[in-house]
Amino acid sequence: NHVATGDLFRERDRIYYSAANKFDCFPRTTHYIDVVRGDAEEYTALVGYADRLLAFKTNTLYIINVAAQDPREWFLESQHKGMGVKKPCQTVNTEDGVMWANGRGAYVYTGGDVRTTTTEDVTIGADINNIAKGKISSTDWIVDTGFIGVSYIERKRQFLVIENLNFGGDKNFVYDFDSKTWTGSDVNSSTFEPLAGEISNFITDG
Repeated sequence: NHVATGDLFRERDRIYYSAANKFDCFPRTTHYIDVVRGDAEEYTALVGYADRLLAFKTNTLYIINVAAQDPREWFLESQHKGMGVKKPCQTVNTEDGVMWANGRGAYVYTGGDVRTTTTEDVTIGADINNIAKGKISSTDWIVDTGFIGVSYIERKRQFLVIENLNFGGDKNFVYDFDSKTWTGSDVNSSTFEPLAGEISNFITDG
């Protein structure tokens, strides 16, 4: 459909990329990626890591290989049901990989060997680890009501998951990458005090 200049138009199911050497310029008729359209999901977060673009929808994660200089050679490397997120604050990009959390678990993507064509082994480059699996039961894990927030403490190599940024209570967890262990707490724990009321996006200082 034609959209008049200046009109707001939201396409929840399409990824646009900028023209060469024209940042923030997105030609609507040519510079876009259609991974899967019409699946009743919308994109909620985009995270770039190495030569991959992690395109999160509400339920599904798509990993797009963007290593080639020519965008026409970009391709869908893998897709993962149940690994989507509802909001960008459920993802964080770190030196140790891309991390995110939803109602099914907490995940880390670290890349893996870069594939260059769709004919290569599909298992290569799909290096995703559910760091909650086998460590926290599904009944004890957080409930994804759309208000999860995550962050990463770089100097401690710890991943934080807050169940509800609106209220600050409920279940909150810290994963330590050195010990590979979780610490959990509720609102009464001193680990997260004071933690009441709405919480902003995480700000990591020095």
